[in-house]
Amino acid sequence: MKKLTVLIFVLISFSGLAQTGSYTVMDTTMGLPSNQISCLKVISPNEYWVGTYDKGAAKYLNGSWSYYNTHNTLLPDSFIHDIEIDKTGKIWVSTIAGIGIFNGTTWQIID
Repeated sequence: MKKLTVLIFVLISFSGLAQTGSYTVMDTTMGLPSNQISCLKVISPNEYWVGTYDKGAAKYLNGSWSYYNTHNTLLPDSFIHDIEIDKTGKIWVSTIAGIGIFNGTTWQIID
């Protein structure tokens, strides 16, 4: 498995069909729990989920961050492989020790 270490991630947002865009560099000084990013799932320009190699997952919504890890959720590990959203809106978070499914309020774990 190829390990990807990202010191920062860049969110690129394009307006309409314009050829130019804008971006914001996000790192721990801007609220990320870690600069070691493993995955990113953009739900909308104002909502996205970030997985890290060492600090769990984080959700960005309208300028605020929420953090999900082994200390405050049922997630089986804080090493996040991937994050996906299903057609019902549930967030699926795969870790090295199992999968967490978040319905917006509670977590269900599949290990």
